[in-house]
Amino acid sequence: MYAVGMPGEGERIMPRRLNQRDRAEMDLQRRRIKELEEALVREVESRETLAAHCIESEEALRRYSFELEERIKELGCLYEVSRMVERRDLTLAAFFERVLEAMIPAWRYPERVGTRIIFRGAEYHSGGFRETGVRQSRDILVRGERAGSLEVHYREDGIVPGQEHFLEEEGELLDTLAGMLSRAVARREMEEALGASEERYRLIYEYTGEAVFTFDLAYTLIGVNRKACEIVGYSEEELLGGNILELSILHPDDLERALDDIRGVLGGEVVRDELRFIARSGTEVIFEVTGAPLFDRRGDIVAVTNVAHNITEQKLAEAELMRINAELDAYAHVVSHDLMGPVSVITTASEALREMLGGPLTADDVERMERAVEMIRRGTDTARMLVEDLLNLAYAGLRPEDALVVDVGEVIGRVLAERSGAIAEKRMRVSLDDDLGHLAANPTHIYQLFANMVGNALAYNDSAGPRLSIQHEKGEDGVHRYIVSDNGPGIPPGDEEKVFQPLFKGESGGTGVGLAIVRKIVETYGGSIEVRNEGGARFEFTLRGSPAQPVGAF
Repeated sequence: MYAVGMPGEGERIMPRRLNQRDRAEMDLQRRRIKELEEALVREVESRETLAAHCIESEEALRRYSFELEERIKELGCLYEVSRMVERRDLTLAAFFERVLEAMIPAWRYPERVGTRIIFRGAEYHSGGFRETGVRQSRDILVRGERAGSLEVHYREDGIVPGQEHFLEEEGELLDTLAGMLSRAVARREMEEALGASEERYRLIYEYTGEAVFTFDLAYTLIGVNRKACEIVGYSEEELLGGNILELSILHPDDLERALDDIRGVLGGEVVRDELRFIARSGTEVIFEVTGAPLFDRRGDIVAVTNVAHNITEQKLAEAELMRINAELDAYAHVVSHDLMGPVSVITTASEALREMLGGPLTADDVERMERAVEMIRRGTDTARMLVEDLLNLAYAGLRPEDALVVDVGEVIGRVLAERSGAIAEKRMRVSLDDDLGHLAANPTHIYQLFANMVGNALAYNDSAGPRLSIQHEKGEDGVHRYIVSDNGPGIPPGDEEKVFQPLFKGESGGTGVGLAIVRKIVETYGGSIEVRNEGGARFEFTLRGSPAQPVGAF
């Protein structure tokens, strides 16, 4: 036991000897203290490590936040530029200017950034741009060739010497933007070239002098141009979407040939043929058609197009030429035959005169000479009449160059006055309309026409009380209609068309050219003529004023 209390002055405290138990207790306490100290050291070290980790994490978070903000700015820039690329309403200048403005926020120091594009010699820049020595630049390539540059400039004020001004990611962004611009510009130029090409094609397609029909594999019309609509007389809306074989524009007799042609085109051939079309007016139109296949990008035939050339006038001209040649052959045959008669008479009479003049003349010879001379005169007159009529026939087909306003009634009056003797001899009663019209024409043509009509009536009307009537009607568009009729025997059945053929003669003789001259003149003035029997011969024909005269001149 220890004494309790404070030692007195001068007293010594004597340590008490520890027993084994006390020593064990003290050792245990020492170990616990040491363990606590070691735990405390470990805790302090752990806290220091955690603090260091926190500092590193904060730095990493700050760094990641900065990079994320930069990437967001870059993505925003790329999105905005992509949106501008898809705009088709922007001019190239407006496109460049918007791209340059969209780039500025994507850089680290946007308040000091200026952007510029130089393209094909033209310069575009952002607002407040100033060229500096601190810049990044990338080439703009169009189809592999340098067409310009995309630049980013930093204003030099506030720049720290030795500081890296541009981030590596900004360089990558500039690469991407330059690539986008290169592709966008190349596509724009291609689209513009394609648009110009399409416009040229459209103008050629629409305004070519040829009719163009395009239809798909189901024979549905998918394209017609102005000329096609003009010729067939239907609008584009009426034709498009219809089956070309069912629109009634192809002549029914040519449908099978048209199908054969289409099969050839669908087999990859270019087919040429002549096909007849029927216009809305009912007029027949002849086309020289060239059919060709249209292919898609894979090489498959998707449609058929035809460059149809209107050869109607050419065919009519060819038919007219054939008719004229046939007429010329007939002329040559008939003229040679008809001229041989009077020529033979003249030759025979001339030989008789020569024989008689070779010896002494008797009273009988003088009488024979007079008969021979009369034969020569008649033969000469016959040949002269035939030649004159043929010349008149040729003249009748000539287009008048200088037409005058002709009073048709006055011309007919002159014709009747010149034939008044024959009219009186036949006791023919002539009736005329009060108004026989005024026509812009060559006066000689009008005279020839009615002189031959009156002469024909005088020659063939052998009835007991002969009559001749001439009537007139003024139609629309300056067309005049005339009816010349008599009460004679009429036209023999089957000869209604023949009477207008040159050198076709009736039983009363004549050269057979009169009515051929009439038809030539009628056709020269854009008219037509026909004849039928109605108590005699009834000729109906139309005349239109000369095209050399303005409408209203007659």
